[in-house]
Amino acid sequence: MAYVCLCNSFNEGTLEAAIDDMLPPEDGASVKLSDVYKRCSGGEKPQCGKCLQQIKASIQARQDVNTGNSAAEDSIPVVNLPTPANDS
Repeated sequence: MAYVCLCNSFNEGTLEAAIDDMLPPEDGASVKLSDVYKRCSGGEKPQCGKCLQQIKASIQARQDVNTGNSAAEDSIPVVNLPTPANDS
């Protein structure tokens, strides 16, 4: 499995398990990105933040599947990475 966060060292399997454990929320609220991150990282805070978009997309995709949004079952979270600067 690929790493999601290099700063606090957790992978896709850890992320998916954390989200699955937190769904469905008891109070009907959505799963918080900060709560998922804390669970995956053992309570650590994000360092560089590059992983947060992927975590957010994974939470949304899992929530969509969990609520029966059939289109979400075929979707793959997309992470938009910054374009490198052109030094020419």
